Amino acid sequence: ILKRKIINKINLDKRDNMKFFDNIFKHSNANKIIFNLSVSSNVLNASISDNGIGIDGDYITTSPWYSNLHKAHEIIYLLNGDLSISKTDDKGTTVKFKFPIQYW
Repeated sequence: ILKRKIINKINLDKRDNMKFFDNIFKHSNANKIIFNLSVSSNVLNASISDNGIGIDGDYITTSPWYSNLHKAHEIIYLLNGDLSISKTDDKGTTVKFKFPIQYW
């Protein structure tokens, strides 16, 4: 049952996925997003980088609980994964996450 709940959380509809990227443009003042996705050794690795104004690395602990990054953090946590946020002063923000892939 838990696996089914996690899968349902991942299966966001197209509008939610687009909202995530729209929020990057809206809040970061970015004009470029780079999204990388790879799978290796049964681990999914992803990174999303932008060239915007950046956010603090402690965003997860200081931001409103209802933000899209909090939702992403919750999903990654449920999948036994890791999520990190890094800011470069002149290059924007990078969000990286990874989680193990299980074949059922």
